[in-house]
Parts: sequence; C-alpha cells; structure tokens
Amino acid sequence: MISEPLMVLSNERLAQDLCRMTLEAPQLAAQARPGQFVTVRVSDSYDPLLRRPLGIHRVLESGGSVQLLYKVVGRGTELLAALIPGQRLHLLGPLGNGFSLPVELDSALLVAGGIGVAPLLFLAQRILARPQPPQVELFFGGRSAQDLAALEQFEDLGVKITLSTDDGSRGQRGLITELLQPRLAGIDPARAKVFACGPTPMLKRVAQLTDMAQIACEVSLERQMACGVGSCMGCVTGVHGAPLAREGHAECSTAGPAHYERVCLEGPVFDADKVEWSDG
Repeated sequence: MISEPLMVLSNERLAQDLCRMTLEAPQLAAQARPGQFVTVRVSDSYDPLLRRPLGIHRVLESGGSVQLLYKVVGRGTELLAALIPGQRLHLLGPLGNGFSLPVELDSALLVAGGIGVAPLLFLAQRILARPQPPQVELFFGGRSAQDLAALEQFEDLGVKITLSTDDGSRGQRGLITELLQPRLAGIDPARAKVFACGPTPMLKRVAQLTDMAQIACEVSLERQMACGVGSCMGCVTGVHGAPLAREGHAECSTAGPAHYERVCLEGPVFDADKVEWSDG
C-alpha cells in the first residue's frame, strides 16, 4: 500500500459532471487489482475533513500511471476537478478486495450503471490480458448519453458493448438489466461469470437474474466511507455465510443477515448471492 502525494498528469472533463484524472503512480500501478480503490485527500486543510474513495479505473502499465474516473457531486469532487497537471494529490491505496479473475470461462459479462463503470475498464484490461481470454461484454446503462463514459476505451479493447439510457438518448430506452436478462438465457452458466458495479437497485436485480440463471456473479458495492481502512465501521453491509476470520470483524448476533462485513475492507467486491439485499 502506498500513502504519498502523486503528480497529476492530466485531469479531463469528459462531460458536464464526469472527469478522468491520470496520476503518475508506478507503485500503485504495480500493486493494484481490478475492483480495488483508493482514497484521496482533496485539500491540504481540514475542509473537507474526509478523504474521497474512488475506484481504480485504468492502469497504464507501460507508463506507470493510473486513471481515476469520478463524478462531480459536491465540494470535495469540485476541488478534485480543479486540479491541474503538475499539482500533487495525496493518495492512499490500493484498498479493499477486488474481483476474482476468471480462469476458464467462455463469457465474462460486465454490468455497469452510471459511474459504476469506473472499475470495470481495469477489470476488462486484466481479463483480456490472460491467455485464451473469454469473450468480454459490457452492459452499460445511464440516465442519458452523457453518463456513458469510457466507451472508446472499452471499444479499443475489443469489448462488445450493449447500451441503455433512461431517456433513450443512446442505446435502448429503459434499464440495462432488461437487456441483460435475455443474454443470460443464451449462455452456458458453467462457463460464464457476471461482474457488476453501480446503484444498489441495479445490483440487486443483477443478483436476482444471475441467481435464476445459476450464473456466478460478483458485485462491487458503493457505500459512504469515512476511513476506508476498516476502522470506523461506517460502511458495513449484511452478508450471508460464514464470516471471514479477520480481527475486528463486526458480527451480528440478532436475526437477519449472518453477519456484517465492512465494504471498505472485506469488500467492496462480494459474491452477489452472499449480500443481504434488504439492507440496501
């Protein structure tokens, strides 16, 4: 793990509220796994107090740099968007547990909602870099065409892309899960896996669909995080099954989920069938 100021190489505004930052980060590039994240300190003062968690979007291994894709939603991300090349940003990471890369699969289906696409480009990179990689498809939904970022990078990797938007401005009008469902019916469940990141209602529906189709699925949960390292317990989620044997694990002794796990430390990636979706 690294904890140091990194130089901003570029900070592009891709749409009205979407930005992509490239940082000079050779150590992070070497250590990071798809699905992990970093926290960044957006100011040298205590305002804002908390660091911002951001998924690792892309690793440019040849140059030792890392890209972060983020949405400008408040004061912290507005300060982040104002950084210019040459300035430095204090970063802690990589943090959390990432996706489990498939070994022998025919199909890897990535499902993204809005800014949830951020960690899936890095995942596609790593899957397609494996010997005899599976076909990788991206199912990507947003409110409008402006939410559909990073499409060119997925196309450059050869990823097949299916799009939907709420307003019909690009792709099919409606929810991306409506397009995912018939696709799941056409593949061998033993030779496929689904990876999803986005809003909780979308992830819950993806979990339902993959459960019905008997296809393995991992989801990356989005939660508010204060510390990002498992100390404050502010991001726990209910999980079924045996708890992971980790010091400081937050167990639940009442009815409901078998136990609670910290999204920042045991996650953010979980098996979809282990998540207690009523918590969302």
